[in-house]
Amino acid sequence: MLLLALLVVVESKVAQPIIPLKIISQRTTALAILASVAVGIAMFSSSTFLGQYFQVARGATPTEAGLLTLPMIAGNLLGSVASGQLISRFGKWKRFLLAGTVFLAGGLAFTGTIDHTTELWITCCYTAIFGLGLGLLMQNLVLAVQNTVRAQDIGTASASVAFFRSVGGAIGVSVLGAIMATHVKDLATQGLAAAHIPVSGGSSNASMDLTDLPAPIRDIMRAAYGDATAQIFMISAAIALVAFIAVLFIKEVPLRKTVDATPERELLANASGEAGMTLDTSTLPVIESAEFVPAADDAGTPLGASRARAAAEKEHDELDLEFARILTQERPDPAAGLREVQDQLARTQRLLAEQQLQLSKAQRELQVRVQEQLATAVEQSRIAEELAALRKELKRERRRQERPALLLLAGDASRAGETGRHAG
Repeated sequence: MLLLALLVVVESKVAQPIIPLKIISQRTTALAILASVAVGIAMFSSSTFLGQYFQVARGATPTEAGLLTLPMIAGNLLGSVASGQLISRFGKWKRFLLAGTVFLAGGLAFTGTIDHTTELWITCCYTAIFGLGLGLLMQNLVLAVQNTVRAQDIGTASASVAFFRSVGGAIGVSVLGAIMATHVKDLATQGLAAAHIPVSGGSSNASMDLTDLPAPIRDIMRAAYGDATAQIFMISAAIALVAFIAVLFIKEVPLRKTVDATPERELLANASGEAGMTLDTSTLPVIESAEFVPAADDAGTPLGASRARAAAEKEHDELDLEFARILTQERPDPAAGLREVQDQLARTQRLLAEQQLQLSKAQRELQVRVQEQLATAVEQSRIAEELAALRKELKRERRRQERPALLLLAGDASRAGETGRHAG
């Protein structure tokens, strides 16, 4: 408690605190932190004591104990994914927080009824129920805080929720572990006394490995661990009711779709900084002109003077704001931006239509060229066939002319031989 008090004192005095008190003092953030502490106790307790229950009370190996926690993890996954999708679609988140606390408290209460003889499938069903509650709560509590604080404080607020959840889980595991150790000791002592087994006073060498113990003592220790673990989950269920009450008083704000806008005063400050001048007109004298001074019958009254002064200040503020918007290039009319987008969209559509028309023309020209090439190919094929026929005809004509030529040559040779014999 002393360290917590010192933390509050230090964080309230430093310029840039790690955990700003102005954030955690807000209603939604404070209640979400309170609920996160309960969620942290349930989450860390389940991961610590549930595995110990499976290994010690049920005799499972570490691998088997890890596999037996898969229903809780599956419920956590299902709750996170389903709630995230539904929140994004409908913009409502408080109903899922309430359902998460109900599932968490109910699942922990059901798990608080188990012992060392409970069927494993029943235990897995119970763990899946409070795993579903954890999935509905863990990230949605952070979402509730992020949806409430300003955009510049989202990181700090989210870290604060996670920090207190971890701190609450650590403290809860320590306290519940001490309670469980005391209860295990009492149950083991009672069981050993009922079995007429003497109990030694020293326990410095105590171990959770029950394999080498005699069967009667092993059964007593498993029963003690099983019953003590059930009590831990029952206490966690009672703590989960605190989370339900905290969530019940959280004010639901519809899920925002944009960040918060810059305040006018901040806008004026930014504009004056960029312009290198001051826009603070609060110190300037108010010029009372005929436009702002009331009629003579009430001009001298304090009411008329205050009205004139208020009207003058309003005019100056409007001029300052307009000047700031010009300097920061702010668009005061959202419809102008919408019209610009619509004009740009129309120009894009016209450009696409022109490109589509050019593409259609190019396709038609391509089809014409393809047809021309096909006609040329057919003509070339016809000419090739005619040339082949002419070659064949030329070969036949040569063969017909070769025979007479050979006969003529043979006749000339015979006449030349006869002339030689006559000469001789």
